[in-house]
Amino acid sequence: MKQDRAIQLWDGGRNFFSRSLQALGDSFAMILLVEAFEADLLHKSILGGAMGLGLLLGAPFLRVCQSSSWNASRLLALLMGISGLACFLAAWATNIWVYIIFVTVAYIMPYAGIPLSTEIYSQYDSKHRGNRFLSSVILSNLGVLVFAGLGGWFIEGGGTRGILLSGFAVVAWISMLCSLMIPCEKVKRNFKSLGQMWTTLAQDRLFRYMCIAWFMMGTANLWLYPYRTNYLLEDQFGHNMSPEMVVLLVVMVPECLRLVSSPIFAWLFDRINFILLRMFLNALFGIYTIIFFTSTSFAGALIGMMVLGVAQGGGMIAWQLWVTRLAPKEKAPGYMAVHTFLTGIRRVCTPLLGLWALQNWGGLACSSISLVLIGVSIIMMAFLIPMGRQRFVH
Repeated sequence: MKQDRAIQLWDGGRNFFSRSLQALGDSFAMILLVEAFEADLLHKSILGGAMGLGLLLGAPFLRVCQSSSWNASRLLALLMGISGLACFLAAWATNIWVYIIFVTVAYIMPYAGIPLSTEIYSQYDSKHRGNRFLSSVILSNLGVLVFAGLGGWFIEGGGTRGILLSGFAVVAWISMLCSLMIPCEKVKRNFKSLGQMWTTLAQDRLFRYMCIAWFMMGTANLWLYPYRTNYLLEDQFGHNMSPEMVVLLVVMVPECLRLVSSPIFAWLFDRINFILLRMFLNALFGIYTIIFFTSTSFAGALIGMMVLGVAQGGGMIAWQLWVTRLAPKEKAPGYMAVHTFLTGIRRVCTPLLGLWALQNWGGLACSSISLVLIGVSIIMMAFLIPMGRQRFVH
């Protein structure tokens, strides 16, 4: 119990400050790219796709960490230190490609450490894991709200890119200090190679089928997700909103709803069949997609972002913790590494098509494609419910 409280305290602090980088990736990075540089479709698409590279790095980084004498806390601190340095260098970049490279590195470093986070959360009592993790979720949501609000206020007041991104760098370094304080053992070496991690897909049928269904759902969501900012900011989509209003809708509104809905989904995570919970969340993501990307009014965009916020309230808990319910404690980080890598593939590749599709096919066609993929993922998961009753236990 004492260790759980220490983890909650310092991991909550780590997430509060590190999630400022989500506000950077979700809105500010693209806004600054459009406003400070003469960005074209190629630049925007590359930035949108590159933001997912951290998920691809999770598996190889975990493998390197298993050979290290450091524990997960120190390794997470290292990632946040690199993130802060990259953010500081992006602040003063004068070339568009240099800016894209450094702002991408700043954003992706925390995501490379997600399998290590699973190592930390696996220490929680399995019967109360969702409830214990809730404190980190709430603090991370508050972090996004605070730093997105401060960043939006700073931009509205005429603040410069250099000062804004330097501020994000300082926040990342504070998160680094919090990471060092998290109690955690040395990373266990349960996989001798990256190839052995992937054998889990071949050997664990439920994990394999869940990853396939999740891949379809994730593709439906992530190919358009980075371009919510563009959809509201650029006049070709019918909105042409100010940067301040875009930050409000894309970051602030979803985070407020996420903050409200997270306790409900944490309670559900500890009590119901996980597959049923995931099916419900997929349906919410489908509703958000069709509402937001077919809207041409402020009200439509607002409702879409509200539904997204509710879905993300459960989505973050489900995405981060589901392997701790499926796999033995010692194997959970390896399972998570595979899961994050697959997420990284769709997060990197699908946005390269997303912005072009929005510009050429329109929001209705793109959201309809997403809705079909989400529907297929829900049907696939429905057939897994009996198997899930045996595996997703406490």
